[in-house]
Amino acid sequence: MAETAAAGEAGAIYLSPHLDDAALSCGGQIVARSRRGERPWIVTACTAAAPAELSPFARRLHRQWGLDGADVADVRRREDRAACAVLGAEPHHLDLLDGAYRRVDGDWLYPTWRALCGPPSPRDPALARLVELLARLPPAARVVAPLAAGGHVDHRLMRRAAEEVFGRRLTYYEDLPYARSRIVLLRALGWRRWRWRRQTIPLSAADLDAKCRAIACYASQFPDPHPIEHQIRTLAHHRGGERTWQRR
Repeated sequence: MAETAAAGEAGAIYLSPHLDDAALSCGGQIVARSRRGERPWIVTACTAAAPAELSPFARRLHRQWGLDGADVADVRRREDRAACAVLGAEPHHLDLLDGAYRRVDGDWLYPTWRALCGPPSPRDPALARLVELLARLPPAARVVAPLAAGGHVDHRLMRRAAEEVFGRRLTYYEDLPYARSRIVLLRALGWRRWRWRRQTIPLSAADLDAKCRAIACYASQFPDPHPIEHQIRTLAHHRGGERTWQRR
């Protein structure tokens, strides 16, 4: 796939299940693209306002984020716009509900963390909606989707929808911090490493610094950004940058 965008193309599109996933996993390569004069897109799925009624699990998440009683979507979208400004990326929000908020016929589809990191419910309408929305995106030189390492249902659905829309043209990123584990990563690759081609994208010190500043913008998720910054820097040095994958 050509790396130079033609007229009407978006250059590179990074598909992010939540507001922080692309920065965590791809922030260095995104800012490197912007330094080269590109304007990468970060397209985030789960950005809709929380419903008035929440499950006990969702209420616990809001308290954990320090956002109990706040307009969570507004806070997190503002964090994302600030992070994208640091990365030189263009934010696009698809306005889907987070998995923790989704319900059908009065039943919460993912009422626990274990359920949220398990198989998608066959009753979940998010996949069909994601396919519809991704199909409306402009042509792009490269589309980068999550491997869904870690198994979070929203990551799985984003990967499945992207595969349905873009097929083998996709590039995949390693979902961080989950993909730090070799076993978790191999599971996301279907235990068939030989069927994949890996690329390591070197990051300059400036790229890595910008990535860490962008991650720090998500204060609701990282009130103390130092631990995640240490993880990100250590992993980047150990791996030589950020890694992406394509099917052979």
